Amino acid sequence: MSPELKIYLMTLMLPSLMDEIGEPMSAKTKSSFARVNKFCEEKADAAADAFYEHDELKDRHDAMVNHWSKTIDDIKLG
Repeated sequence: MSPELKIYLMTLMLPSLMDEIGEPMSAKTKSSFARVNKFCEEKADAAADAFYEHDELKDRHDAMVNHWSKTIDDIKLG
């Protein structure tokens, strides 16, 4: 699996998970996180665009995203 694809899958849920945690962040941390999040979103968008350039991969992409989201949601710790 390419690094771009790994970044894409790992960042799909990051913004919503950070919101769920709800821990207050310092302004400096917020600013740093925003830059990292923007970078990850750009990589994720580029990876998704690469899938959508090929008609035969569109459904595969959507299935992968749905499977990944379900896998993350189903993990129970503790």
